[in-house]
Amino acid sequence: MTHSNEMVWQKVNSSQIAEVGYNPANRTLGIRFPAGKRSPASEYHYTGVSPEVHHELVTADSVGSYFGRYIKSRADLYPYAKQEVKDAGV
Repeated sequence: MTHSNEMVWQKVNSSQIAEVGYNPANRTLGIRFPAGKRSPASEYHYTGVSPEVHHELVTADSVGSYFGRYIKSRADLYPYAKQEVKDAGV
């Protein structure tokens, strides 16, 4: 696990997501996507995410599917913002 801006990051077993971060103090979820053939690595922060939803995400059988179904598709519940990616090794 790595720490960044009070967020604790952990690698996950997913072809779509490289790392998941979480800051329980402000209920912010971080998602780091790996670089693809046509896209650079990227990072997004989602606000209003409960500790329970974070736990369900990182323990899901399919982290990418859970993220798409319950977080990404619910921008009304979890507003998000793209972050500057400082570490190109993501």
